[in-house]
Amino acid sequence: MSLSSFETALGNKRLQLQQKQAEKQGYLDTAAEIERIYQRMSEDKRIMKEHKSNIRTFSEAEYLDFKGDLFQNKYEPKLFELLSSYDEVIYNLSYNMEELSMKIAAFNNMAYNCDAAIGLLNSAINSLIQQVGI
Repeated sequence: MSLSSFETALGNKRLQLQQKQAEKQGYLDTAAEIERIYQRMSEDKRIMKEHKSNIRTFSEAEYLDFKGDLFQNKYEPKLFELLSSYDEVIYNLSYNMEELSMKIAAFNNMAYNCDAAIGLLNSAINSLIQQVGI
């Protein structure tokens, strides 16, 4: 094999290595972006739970200012409806967070799978360098 063909092969392997490293970084960047969304949803879920707890506390309190059954017939049913809506939102946030968590794991796994190819390309580059004596 001539020096020029070794240099060409070395250039090709280095290009392949750069491409594989860029692919890996792309997966890691995507996982990090999804993680940011996950964290935001986690904060939103915490806030929703806090609001729900405040509404529940309000609904369980005793209000002497209400006359008759106004609270029981007018306000309490709406509070339970509101609590139910919070439950639905919290459930949906949890479901979506679980989906995001699976996507984060999938992109991290794709990034880790690039390591084998990166190792092989580094090995091939080192072998070419040793053969040529560069």
